Amino acid sequence: NEKLRIFVQEQRKQQVETLLKKIELDVFSMLKQKDEQIAQATKRRLELEELLARLEIENQTWQRAAHENEAMVLSLQNALEQQMKERASYCYNNDDAESCCDNKNHQEETGENRVCGTFVRAKRVSLLSKHVLCA
Repeated sequence: NEKLRIFVQEQRKQQVETLLKKIELDVFSMLKQKDEQIAQATKRRLELEELLARLEIENQTWQRAAHENEAMVLSLQNALEQQMKERASYCYNNDDAESCCDNKNHQEETGENRVCGTFVRAKRVSLLSKHVLCA
């Protein structure tokens, strides 16, 4: 009886040790896999942080370009308005409309850009608003 009990205990002990070794191997395998996943996630995070930094710089560049374009549009619009005022003043200061509209010193006027009296001759200019430039 005693020998049988000791034999059964030894078998149980060996089974428990075998089971613990298997569990230990499985746990180590899972830990290794998780460590690899953490390393990949860390690498990906660093890549994304670098991408974010590059995109922030690119965004600043585009914003600067948009502000420069906006300033250029405003400058061109102001210059155009000034030219229109000067032309209107020139036309209004002449006694006859013919000297303003038919002056041979000016370029030949076509139907699309010849306007005298209340308007001034000007080519069509598309002016973009701030909202369009910054969109």
